[in-house]
Amino acid sequence: MVSSSASDQRAPVVKASLVTSSTCLFRARRDAAVAGAERDGLRRDLDRYRAAARTAQDTDGAAAGQAAGDAPNLFADLLTRADDRANQLAAIADLTHAAGSSCERAYDALMARQVSRNP
Repeated sequence: MVSSSASDQRAPVVKASLVTSSTCLFRARRDAAVAGAERDGLRRDLDRYRAAARTAQDTDGAAAGQAAGDAPNLFADLLTRADDRANQLAAIADLTHAAGSSCERAYDALMARQVSRNP
């Protein structure tokens, strides 16, 4: 069993590790927000491209064929779904990385304290 004295000595180390982890997580979320804004801009560009492709298809009529008009839409839909999934996975990766890094820092700090007390 861990004495309250040992727990009291470990608390500042763990707290510092949590503060550092919170900072890292904040930065990751901020970077994700910037990437999300860029993604939204690219999606707007893609929507404009799709609208232009539909307009061109409408003016060309059925001569170009239905498959030619569906290709840009299919690509855009696939890109959108893949991007959405990549964002979900990136959020999971950010959280697990922050948690793992926090655990490592706390462990390393506690072990360093233990070694310095017991040469």
